[in-house]
Amino acid sequence: MTNLTWTFEEIHADRILMEERGSERMLASGCVLAFALGLATPAIKDQGEERGIKLITLIGCEAIRCHRVRGVQPGVSGQDEPGRTCGDHLR
Repeated sequence: MTNLTWTFEEIHADRILMEERGSERMLASGCVLAFALGLATPAIKDQGEERGIKLITLIGCEAIRCHRVRGVQPGVSGQDEPGRTCGDHLR
């Protein structure tokens, strides 16, 4: 999923680096939202409910920040300040 969405920040893509920090890669909130919306579609939702699975809510997407896009550059995150990228607040 991270490859499909061009999510290349270290916290999302670098398993070894995140293991060294005592953590694991984190799925970007945009990917989480896409998965949750996919689970909420009638084709999936009905099958889940038949098996006793019910999607109740999506939590944990606080502090989502958007950036002005100046052009698409695979592997490069948007910057809101010189030298500061989207994932800096998580480091």
